[in-house]
Amino acid sequence: MNPKSLWYKVFVRILCSYNSTILLFLSIYTVPGKVKYLEPLFYNSETGTYRLAWVSDYSSGNPDSMTYNVYVNHVLYSTVGLQNLLEIPVKPGESYTFEVEACNDIGCNPERTQTTYTVPYSLDIESLHPYNSVTGEVYGQLQTDNQIPVGYLLDSAPATSDSILIKLKYKPSSIVPAGSHLDYSNVLVTKLYEPSKILNQTILLNGESFLVIKLPQQPLGKFTISGIHYTHSGTIHSVTPVWFNLK
Repeated sequence: MNPKSLWYKVFVRILCSYNSTILLFLSIYTVPGKVKYLEPLFYNSETGTYRLAWVSDYSSGNPDSMTYNVYVNHVLYSTVGLQNLLEIPVKPGESYTFEVEACNDIGCNPERTQTTYTVPYSLDIESLHPYNSVTGEVYGQLQTDNQIPVGYLLDSAPATSDSILIKLKYKPSSIVPAGSHLDYSNVLVTKLYEPSKILNQTILLNGESFLVIKLPQQPLGKFTISGIHYTHSGTIHSVTPVWFNLK
């Protein structure tokens, strides 16, 4: 059971000519209650950081003196004050245990709130080429709109193309050991707001793997590539979904 504040009603009788009674309330603080985590927690693949967030239990303890000890793999990483948020650098493929311990000027709650997380690898788009799936012809890269996030202009594709040839690359935050490879066997390509999956296949060109997606009847919109895995030394690692926007 988490420690709670103890409230006492104290009756003080003041003897005076009016024989009056004054009712006082006394609050006795204990250590704070156990914190709870917010969901969902967030991994930023651009910065290689994990955002740890939690909710305080203000039903006990002195809220003005609360601090939080954050542990990474059971080792104290940082002590934070009023903010209930911390960005922690992490490495893809590694598993982490995060714990948060609530403290105040009385002491710390003996129960730490704990969660575990295995960091996925992350991919990005290196290039998108129009492609003719019948003749195997690869055309020049799609032009972009120079916005953030970038949009790929489909009207720059030749009329004879019926597909998009996609080359993926690892993000700078995902350092991949030598001898690893990407597994496209369970890849799923979907378009935003459309439940049906997009036809796709993986092909080899000059010894490199490319993903080919068949353009749907309404090709403009945001697409998501998921289900890719990264394999190294027999271990399978998850990869965050990749998205791109055809305009």
